Amino acid sequence: RIVNPSFEVDSNIQDESGYTVDLGVRGRNSNKYRYELTGFYLKYNNRIGNNLITSNGVPKRQRTNIADSRTFGIEALFEMDLLACLNKESKTGLVYFVNMAYNNARYFNSKETAFENKKVELVPALLLKTGLTYKREKWSVTAQHSYTGSQFTDATNAIETDDAVHGIVPAYFIQDISGKYKFNKHFEVETGVNNIANNAYFTRRAAGYPGPGIIPSDGRSIYLTLVGKF
Repeated sequence: RIVNPSFEVDSNIQDESGYTVDLGVRGRNSNKYRYELTGFYLKYNNRIGNNLITSNGVPKRQRTNIADSRTFGIEALFEMDLLACLNKESKTGLVYFVNMAYNNARYFNSKETAFENKKVELVPALLLKTGLTYKREKWSVTAQHSYTGSQFTDATNAIETDDAVHGIVPAYFIQDISGKYKFNKHFEVETGVNNIANNAYFTRRAAGYPGPGIIPSDGRSIYLTLVGKF
């Protein structure tokens, strides 16, 4: 359903096709550590995206088949209980964790030179989450740092546009802290603070409401949740 006069869908748009391949390894040592490492390759034919065109002298965004694309990268996860490594009988846990993903996504076989070898939109090259979890008996506390690399919002890799609908989404990072206490098998309470540093950032650009332009993400927020399971 198209309600924006500056946006249209190509009448000759074709279905996408493709395949994905991944190969990985995982392992663990009792309750001391565990790891996962995966390599992947994703191929898209006739990938659908947005193209900037001029129709009857009016600039428009057109939803159409942009080009073929390929994405390859790695995903890695590692967790280690530092206290369990020192004393396997420890009733207290201090778990370090890191979760990382690297993506290399490009267009090729495009009929438009503006798209050839450009980065696929909305695919940050690096995603990273790392932190510590301290746990003892019925309660636990987790501190986490998250980083998201920069990404483009259209297939031409425009840095910025006059209407701010397309352009780069800069890299950003946030820190969170959360805690949980379990009263019994039925009730527990959770609390935390998201975006502790109150960083200003955004993750998307909108063509219509509530845009057009960048959509700011939430600043610092505090939550408290009571959970009941029966």
